Amino acid sequence: DYRGYGKSSGSVSETGLYLDAEAAYDFLIREKNFDPGDVIVYGRSIGTGVAVNLAASHPAKGLVLESPYTSLGALANSKLPFFFPSLILRFSFNNSAKIRKVTCPLIIIHGENDTLIPASFGAELYKRFDGKKKLILVKGGSHNDLSAFEDYHYFLMETLPSFFD
Repeated sequence: DYRGYGKSSGSVSETGLYLDAEAAYDFLIREKNFDPGDVIVYGRSIGTGVAVNLAASHPAKGLVLESPYTSLGALANSKLPFFFPSLILRFSFNNSAKIRKVTCPLIIIHGENDTLIPASFGAELYKRFDGKKKLILVKGGSHNDLSAFEDYHYFLMETLPSFFD
């Protein structure tokens, strides 16, 4: 778990979450002797901000973002446009600004019926990325049920292993 989540101690902060991801990456590379070219960074929902940040600053075989957003501020403003919540958010997780620094191939998978983080956010992030990329929209999928769809299992069994080769 990230610090402050589940059974992990500490308090939640954007910087802390980035440090946790870097510690996990460093453990794989230094302690387990993984080659960075064998590491696929995977982030889901709020974790896509952490994954984009890690992939923007570390070499990896690929980046997979499930149900991503462009930034937390943009997402919050889309939900409550008259209150400008982005002005008071503690976290920014600005994926739009960082995605252009990612050099590894990218897969974005998003449910077409996601009402928490609409698929338009994933499509916008996809559009901003200049490298090798693939966008998978799961027909009928929402935010927390993608694994219930055949398209998601096809992605895991067929697309994911072959895309990064």
